[in-house]
Amino acid sequence: MTKSNSEDKTKIVIAVISAIAVIAAAVIGAAWGDIRTWLSEGRDIAKLGGVWRGDFTLTNGDPYDMTVTLGGNCALGKVCGTFQIEIPNSMPCTADITIVSIKDRRYVFDANNMSDSCIAVDYQYFELLNDNSLIYEVGEGASLGRGVLRKVP
Repeated sequence: MTKSNSEDKTKIVIAVISAIAVIAAAVIGAAWGDIRTWLSEGRDIAKLGGVWRGDFTLTNGDPYDMTVTLGGNCALGKVCGTFQIEIPNSMPCTADITIVSIKDRRYVFDANNMSDSCIAVDYQYFELLNDNSLIYEVGEGASLGRGVLRKVP
């Protein structure tokens, strides 16, 4: 093998190693962003623990008193609390809450074991705001109702 061929092969090996290093750095950087987001959301999910109360209003203007009780150990896919919506002249709507996804400060959940006075919906979520209030919204795209809840001291 000539010196020129050896130098060419060395340059190719160095170029391949450099490309692998750039790709690895990009993958690690993207993963670190996901890890930081996940850690941040984990801290925020702990802030959900406690009793929250406020008004929930349907888009037709009907207001209801709402109470949400969440454990401090909420985790994806596990029942972590309950909600209760007081309905005049009827039994309250009650259900268990299971967080199914987290995006930023929005916690999408399923309501299970609903009482007969509840109406099943396909999409509902909590959103933790910077002022430590909790938004409860029903409906994706077109809202069916919204509430602002405050943590009970």
